[in-house]
Amino acid sequence: MLMPVLSLVLAIVVLLVVARRSLWVALMAAALIVGVFNLPLPELGRLALHTIADPGIIYLGLIVAIIPIMGGILQQSGMLSGMVDNLSMRRDMFLVTGPAFLGMLPIPGGALLSAPLVLRAGDDISTADYAAINVWFRHLLTFIYPLASLLICTQIAGLNPFVAMLYLSPWLVLLLALGWVFLLRGIRGKLVRAANARRRDLVIPVFIILAAPGLHVLLQYILPGLHERITLLIGVSFGMVLSMYFARTDFRSFGKVVVNMKPWIFFLLIVMIFFFLHVFSASPLPDLIASIELPHSFMLVVVSAAVGLVTARVSAAMSLMLPILAAKFGALDYTSFSILYFSIFMGYVISPLHPCVLVTLEFFGCGMRKFYRRIIMPGIISLAIAYATALLLGN
Repeated sequence: MLMPVLSLVLAIVVLLVVARRSLWVALMAAALIVGVFNLPLPELGRLALHTIADPGIIYLGLIVAIIPIMGGILQQSGMLSGMVDNLSMRRDMFLVTGPAFLGMLPIPGGALLSAPLVLRAGDDISTADYAAINVWFRHLLTFIYPLASLLICTQIAGLNPFVAMLYLSPWLVLLLALGWVFLLRGIRGKLVRAANARRRDLVIPVFIILAAPGLHVLLQYILPGLHERITLLIGVSFGMVLSMYFARTDFRSFGKVVVNMKPWIFFLLIVMIFFFLHVFSASPLPDLIASIELPHSFMLVVVSAAVGLVTARVSAAMSLMLPILAAKFGALDYTSFSILYFSIFMGYVISPLHPCVLVTLEFFGCGMRKFYRRIIMPGIISLAIAYATALLLGN
């Protein structure tokens, strides 16, 4: 009993500390700690080989590696900023759509891409409001975008990301409503479209962003016998080729994007997530955790949000929480998954360790206390609603 508990505590500590520098290394270290403490070394080696030889994991790793390359091409070519330059709308609407669209692709330092754009809304907004708006709304669409963190989390849970999107839609509406009420009150007037804007610059990046999941859905319908991850790999590859074509990316530019985006890190992240899950599931920990008496709704919302807050990584928090919940309560259905994912996501969004929060505060010169005065209330209300929903549905 003592050894499994000690291994879990040590693995979590290592994960939290090392993840600040490298998440895939942290997950590998956590898996090795749990494995060495609880499994024979030949079994640990077998699980490692099983992980790296699984075609489904390799496909998913390639998918997640291609997505940031596509985002890097869109960023480097200026297509993302060109898209926003074409927007002519009310200022409050712009402060929602501008950061939200730029947040749809996982680009390192992405908050610094959307932060200068929200300044276009005018100089009558406080730095704390700007910071809170940038953090809250840049994560709005990525919450349900099937090629962002939702893809990894649904694959870990063995669920379809597009079905999960439907169950997450009410939570998206809640995020929009809370952000609108608490962060956009009093912002009036209209944003003037850039003088050199072209409608083409708006249509093309939106088409590229939506083409990958769109082709995936189409192929699933046309070729239902083809593995889901293969069709998704085709979809994201098509999106990358489209971005290269419209950006007129040559070999040298493509090489720079690959070096800057470091896609191999995303590939290794997927492999290590599943290695950790395999080792955790083979250890005595699932049975041990199943014996702990905690309400399902409390673990689904409160504990999960806390893990998201501390790890500041959605996929890492899901990697920790999913096997724990599965061991205690069985496999998650889509309703339970939507509550779990939303709770983790909210903890992640408002985490003081979240890179988007830190770079946003630095950009706007805003203190952390002022920032949290703006964002903590919608965060608390969202989790309270999630907890009430879990109780109401009997979770």
